[in-house]
Amino acid sequence: MDNKQFREYGKELIDFIGDYFENIEQSSIKPDVKPGFLLNKLPSSAPSQGEQFQEILADYQEHVMPGILGWNNPNFHAYFPASISYPSILGELLAAATGGVGFEWSVNPSYTELEIVVTEWLGKLLNLPKQFIATDPSQGQNGKWGGGVIQSTASESVVVAMLAARKRALDRLKEKSPDECDSVLMGKLVAYSSVVSHSSIMKAKLVCATKIHLIETDDQGVIDVELLIKTIKEDVQSGLIPFFFADSFNLNAHKLMLTNFDCSPFWVKDRNALMNALSVEGSYFKDDDTGVVTDFRKWQIPLGRRFRALKLWFVLRTYGMEGVQRHVREHIERTKLFETLIAQDVRFEFWPRKPNLGLVCFRIKGADELTKSLSENINAGGQIALSAMQFKKKIIIRFHGGLGNDSHVHNAWNVIKNETDKLLKQNMN
Repeated sequence: MDNKQFREYGKELIDFIGDYFENIEQSSIKPDVKPGFLLNKLPSSAPSQGEQFQEILADYQEHVMPGILGWNNPNFHAYFPASISYPSILGELLAAATGGVGFEWSVNPSYTELEIVVTEWLGKLLNLPKQFIATDPSQGQNGKWGGGVIQSTASESVVVAMLAARKRALDRLKEKSPDECDSVLMGKLVAYSSVVSHSSIMKAKLVCATKIHLIETDDQGVIDVELLIKTIKEDVQSGLIPFFFADSFNLNAHKLMLTNFDCSPFWVKDRNALMNALSVEGSYFKDDDTGVVTDFRKWQIPLGRRFRALKLWFVLRTYGMEGVQRHVREHIERTKLFETLIAQDVRFEFWPRKPNLGLVCFRIKGADELTKSLSENINAGGQIALSAMQFKKKIIIRFHGGLGNDSHVHNAWNVIKNETDKLLKQNMN
């Protein structure tokens, strides 16, 4: 493909994407496919001769698209919002075109500095404490420098945070017991989390090879503080050492901030703790010796890194602070509308508690089988998409405001209400 063809096919692909979004509401939400569907349709080996772009795009439409879940469909209310936007897509395209590896400042200065800029902007938009803002005049007090970096996911952020905490704890213990081997000291470290916390916590435990004690919660998912204190005291008395104290903050911009996956900004109060845990030197690294250059390879697990900051920069500049805030608030308002509709129907209850911000968790009163069947019937119907889960031994359905408008919320409610009518009528017979 030469430059002329690239221009021609690129315009064609932009039109294809534009048509996809223009007609997305008419497309199916849930793929009607079974495991192996694509393996059975595509050749078992790559073509020996190159093929035309039109053939590739046609095969994508015919074979690949049927297996694409409609995360951006306005009738998709399952899992969590994946609110991509046109500016984000264009930023991703430009990042791919001008891309490199970007593991340190010297190999791609703009990679590093634009990432500092956008994490500063976003940190201020979130009103984060000044310790997280790298250019704040207060930085350096108490020998600590904070700042932000863009990780791939929240799961990766949890892992690097735990690695940093483990390294910091081990260094302190080695000062007191220099002759003790690391494996013995690591065996004494313990972290704490909730029994209903995200699965990434347990994955971080596996990666970091540390103990985690999961603390029970009340029926609303709030951690039992007295039990936590009691557990910590008992652990300390038995020789264990708590080490995982939160001094970082993370969010997924690829969920409710108009930015396509992956983009997970992560801020720390003490960058040195992170760098001490993740720095590996090599002859091919050209470290700056001025002390003012940030090398993000020391802030993450991989060496190479993508130009994620560019798409977030496009989003923040196109929408502005007010546009991003409006997008989030409108999503929350749609969720509140759904909350009102659910509250008016005595057949349903909120579980484990009344909604908070942009998520409603609800169930049919009575046996779990009713809620489970409702979720299955709705998703099989294909008009909307919902996701079910188990919390405190009860099946619940999760609903978020989606990427549409109030009419899509009312449509979802009508589907839920009608399917509930059918289900309860069947159970009465």
